Amino acid sequence: GTTTRALAQRAGVNEVTLFRRFGSKAGVLQAMGERVAAQSAGLTSVDLPDDLDLTLALERLAGAEVTGARRFGSVALRLAMESAGQAEVSAALGAGTARNRAAVAEFLHSRQASGQLRGDVPADLLAESFFALTSGLVLGRLLSGAEAASQAGSPPEESDDKELVGAVVSLFLAGARTDRSVSTQPPERLFAVRRDER
Repeated sequence: GTTTRALAQRAGVNEVTLFRRFGSKAGVLQAMGERVAAQSAGLTSVDLPDDLDLTLALERLAGAEVTGARRFGSVALRLAMESAGQAEVSAALGAGTARNRAAVAEFLHSRQASGQLRGDVPADLLAESFFALTSGLVLGRLLSGAEAASQAGSPPEESDDKELVGAVVSLFLAGARTDRSVSTQPPERLFAVRRDER
């Protein structure tokens, strides 16, 4: 609902400058989406030594993702809601998420190959689960008001995330770690068995 005139005034520029630079209000939203994607992409693809303990590696990845969600989550949520039906903005926002998910899936796949994580679940699905437990948790808290939003793009206030990160990594590993008691049946079969048992 904000006018381009109000945007230009807030930015301290002429409205014509805003149109020259962005073309339209949708162009402003797209540029914001691209900025958020560029600054948040790669947060979870930090370089990890191949021999780093699995739990420590996941804690580093989870810590980076939680920090990123706290820093950019409120802006990304607002952009997603404001830009419904604007493919360019959605694509810009999704690009950063896709890069992060691909990087985490690659890492998880390497740990599946080494036998540390169960191999009966696709690495992409494990990566989605990881994000549901990290950034998904933060975004859910932001939506419910249980967590205060940080100013757009600014670093979040200092808080002790160690306990939160440890808890989500523990939850993730409870379902993803290789365990002799875990069935090696395909996931479809596992779900069918569970439904039958009810």
